[in-house]
Amino acid sequence: MAAVAAAREAGLGGHVFNSVRFGGYLMLVGIRLLSTAAPTSSAMRFCSATSRPSSAVGGWLPELLDRYTIAWTLLEPQSPAAGLLDHLPGWERVHADPYAVIHRRRPPPA
Repeated sequence: MAAVAAAREAGLGGHVFNSVRFGGYLMLVGIRLLSTAAPTSSAMRFCSATSRPSSAVGGWLPELLDRYTIAWTLLEPQSPAAGLLDHLPGWERVHADPYAVIHRRRPPPA
C-alpha cells in the first residue's frame, strides 16, 4: 500500500486514527493501532467513540484527536473526516492517492 510507504517515509509514528478498512493491513505490516495497544476499558471506549468522528459530524473528531493524542491519520479519500482534517488547525495533509489520505499533526512552532 503506497500510503503506508508514504507514512514510513515521512517518519510518522505514534497513535494513528484509521478507517476500519485499513486496520488489518496496518497490523499486518507492524503498525500498532491505538485500539489494539491495550485491551482495556479505555481501548473499548476508543473503539466505540471512533464511529462518530469518522462521520465528521459535530465536534467529535477534534476532541478524539486530542484526547487520544493522535499523531497521524489514515483515511479513505471520500471520508468526511479526511475533508475536515484539511481545514483543522494544526493538521496537514502529507499523502493522497485514490485509496487513502494521510494527515499528520503539525509540530508546534519552535
